[in-house]
Amino acid sequence: SPSYDSAVLNRAAGGWQLGLIVTASSGTPFTVVTASDDLGQNSTDPWSFPNRVPGCNPYTSNFRAANLVYLNDNCFTPLTVTAAGPIVGNNGRNSLFGPALVNFDFTVLKDTRITERLRVQFRAEFFNIFNHANFQAPNIDAGTSVLGPVTLSQTATEGRDIQFGLKLIF
Repeated sequence: SPSYDSAVLNRAAGGWQLGLIVTASSGTPFTVVTASDDLGQNSTDPWSFPNRVPGCNPYTSNFRAANLVYLNDNCFTPLTVTAAGPIVGNNGRNSLFGPALVNFDFTVLKDTRITERLRVQFRAEFFNIFNHANFQAPNIDAGTSVLGPVTLSQTATEGRDIQFGLKLIF
């Protein structure tokens, strides 16, 4: 009968909801330093700003490669020490930015009415649905007066995570 077919179709095709959360942000600013007392301050925290080579792009183009090197260390040089003393480096505080973050979370759910007061809800939730690696700002620990490889070692988001749920609503 037409009314039965219509009820079955409504039960199968009706009650669907979709949800999407998009998170996008620019990279976190960070400072490149050299772990040496180039300024001769005998400080317990002897970090100095290195010199940045003019016209040199400090970011590597293939930082997602196996070694995850994020900065081009050829763009930074140790401080110049002259007879009058060291010259302060020209690379300023928070002058570089870490990788940007882009994340997509997706939800699909279906409400199905069983009786007038009883419903069943099915949910499927996909966190980081595209499994995009979002890295944190790089670790800056040169250890010498010459900048070493600046690497990305930790992600800011988890890998793809999928969960299903079934809820009885009465």
